[in-house]
Amino acid sequence: MTHRFVEPVQLFFKEYTWYLRGYCRERQAMRLFKVLRMKRVRVTGEVFTERTEVSEVKQVSLSIICEKPEVYLPSATRRVVIKIDASESYRVYDRFEEEELTVLPDGSFIVTLDYMLDDWVYGVILSFGPAACVLEPEDVRQEMAARIEKMLGRYKKGASDETAIGKTR
Repeated sequence: MTHRFVEPVQLFFKEYTWYLRGYCRERQAMRLFKVLRMKRVRVTGEVFTERTEVSEVKQVSLSIICEKPEVYLPSATRRVVIKIDASESYRVYDRFEEEELTVLPDGSFIVTLDYMLDDWVYGVILSFGPAACVLEPEDVRQEMAARIEKMLGRYKKGASDETAIGKTR
């Protein structure tokens, strides 16, 4: 377990969990912390002045938040365009901001996001299953295809390889 002194900047709820964004004195940078992972939190009562890093981070959309505590600056994001079938409309409206959406005549969506590309983002896209397809950029399309191929390979191996955990030896 690590101990951190953090100057809190923002507390928010995203993707079914609470996050604290703050300046980590140990790392000397803005970090994102998942509140559920915090143990034995104490308020010191110390007063601090806003740092330059804080004003830069405040300009970043909440839509790029992921679970890993990393620095979130606009230069670290990539534009990702995804088409999602109309059958997922309830999830699309829950997950994405209105300005990120274009509704097509058939009811499907073009979702345009500025995200930091990491496992969390790929997981979000994969969570839509066959209802989603990355349109651009091409390297993200290729990464999605590679991840799907890897998943498919696990299923093609055969159930006996994957279910051996519960069997007696």
